[in-house]
Amino acid sequence: MSTTLRTLTTHRDHGSAGSRKINIDRTPAYIKTIVEPATVGPGEQFVIFATFDSGRCPVWGIVNDSIRVSDGRGASSAVNTVAIVKEDFSTMKDEDRNKAPQATLSRTTLDFGRFGRTAQPLHMTFTITNTGQSPLIVRRLHTPDKAVTATISSTTIKSGKEATVKVTADPALIADGELLNARITLITNAPSAPSQTVRVVGEPTATP
Repeated sequence: MSTTLRTLTTHRDHGSAGSRKINIDRTPAYIKTIVEPATVGPGEQFVIFATFDSGRCPVWGIVNDSIRVSDGRGASSAVNTVAIVKEDFSTMKDEDRNKAPQATLSRTTLDFGRFGRTAQPLHMTFTITNTGQSPLIVRRLHTPDKAVTATISSTTIKSGKEATVKVTADPALIADGELLNARITLITNAPSAPSQTVRVVGEPTATP
């Protein structure tokens, strides 16, 4: 499915000399752009139409990208884009929903307690159980927090089976004066709850 993300309007500086062609560079394959007009003079405006093709995007959930806008003569700037890729369950029949997978988490908060900032990386786990009837597919397991990583033992979980998620928190990557307060997002093909969140918390201390 293609979706128009946003229409972006910008302009060239009045101090620039002559007309210039606007170029769009470094866009991922799933974002297409059109510039109108393609060539502008000093002080003139142009519009960038950006279209996001979710069918070509390999990532589920929040997708952050940027496109580079330049005039071909050294002047350039980045335009940030954001989209949310999610599965459409609106046309699913009731009988299919009754047979659908369901993701049940063993815990929704991981509390590492107090730990020294110089401590070695810490580990905790939680499980994802498929309490539905069809295979559960983990689309994405993601956290934007650089101090936390998460790995899963299997991305396909049969009915009645479970997978283990290992979560690692690295105290060395937590900014000074900050607490550990991260979120892990789990995206699956379960129509009842396709996106779930696990909080990761802890309190770094000055002493080991």
